[in-house]
Amino acid sequence: DPLFVYRSDNESDSLVYSAYASGPIIKDRLFFFAMLEGRDNQYDTFGSLTSQRSRNNDPQAIVKLDWNITDNHVMEFTGIYNKNRTQYDAYSYSSGTNVGEHQDLDESYEVENGGEIGILKYTGYLTDSFTISAQYGYLSNLIGSRLPANGVGSECPWAYNFGLTTNVLQSYVGCNTTGIAVISDLNAEPDEDT
Repeated sequence: DPLFVYRSDNESDSLVYSAYASGPIIKDRLFFFAMLEGRDNQYDTFGSLTSQRSRNNDPQAIVKLDWNITDNHVMEFTGIYNKNRTQYDAYSYSSGTNVGEHQDLDESYEVENGGEIGILKYTGYLTDSFTISAQYGYLSNLIGSRLPANGVGSECPWAYNFGLTTNVLQSYVGCNTTGIAVISDLNAEPDEDT
């Protein structure tokens, strides 16, 4: 049955925790807020011909500082860190079909997403009716950057073995068993917003 998808052995374990602190560093002048979020995620998925494990345990954080330089001059800083790197392990079945456990490791790779944001803002209350403000910020953000860029066997064309009387995929043949159809330019910069 081409619509049948086996999912009974799929597993996911996810733990997310956070801590935060805030308060004055210098009374009535310098204040902070900081929050850290940690995680420990693992996902195991099993298909008819391949299986995969993914893991991510990268933290995320935000920091906010407010500095009342004087009663009329305020400086603020906001920093955000949300970079994460997910480790993937791709497997095939030495028996040729799903047995409910990972068997032959075909490749391991990482995918990196996210980045850093920093915003610095000055506000000056020069008179009761005149305020001046200036702001500077930076952003560095990776979008699905794969390491290594090309998977094992990606230089080979896909080759599949279908059943004689059905359109159900029975096995991958040839040297590209990972299902990657794109070969990346190894000299290209990562896809990044800045």
